[in-house]
Amino acid sequence: MITEEEKKDKNIFKQIIEENWEDFKKKYPSYNKPYYEEVIKKTVLRYFVWVNDM
Repeated sequence: MITEEEKKDKNIFKQIIEENWEDFKKKYPSYNKPYYEEVIKKTVLRYFVWVNDM
C-alpha cells in the first residue's frame, strides 16, 4: 500500500517532468526526438496510473 506521502512525491515528480520537459529539450536539443517524447509520455502515464491505483 502506498502512503499519502509517497503519492505526493510521485505527483511532484510528474509535475516536474510535465512543467520542465519543453525547456529541457531546448537546452539539450539532442533529446528533442520522438523516441524521448514517447519515453516521457509513458513515464508520466505510468506514474499517474500507479499513484491512482493505490
